[in-house]
Amino acid sequence: MRHAALRAGIVAAAALTILVSCLRGASDPGRPLGIFFPRHSGSGQFPTALLRGELRLEEGCLWIHTERIRYLAVWPRDAVPRRRADGTILVEGREGKLFAEQGGTLSVAGGEIIGLRQFADVAGEEPPSGCRSGSFWYVAEIARGR
Repeated sequence: MRHAALRAGIVAAAALTILVSCLRGASDPGRPLGIFFPRHSGSGQFPTALLRGELRLEEGCLWIHTERIRYLAVWPRDAVPRRRADGTILVEGREGKLFAEQGGTLSVAGGEIIGLRQFADVAGEEPPSGCRSGSFWYVAEIARGR
């Protein structure tokens, strides 16, 4: 009886771990497009520094390139990636409002995320290995091409 209860507890813990992993993966709307598109909940106060750069897709990651640094963005919850028929990645908001376009310039308010641990705290997961070679940016608001 004792072994059965222990076994049931282990099975329940494993099932919960798998469920949480699946939910995290399901929360990334970029996955069907083959890109990593982390988002944050947007709750609480957020930084308001301005970052301006070009949106580029490299190794399955959407980067905001400035003159000196590239940042992997952690997007607001209502931002969603889309792929146009020509293959260009778009970042849209509610009701299809276009925020950004691959190869285009965008300005975002937010702040730098320091390190993988803080990234995971904000995004709910760590970036894949191909998305770790730059810096990270918390996108609070998006202003296209301004």
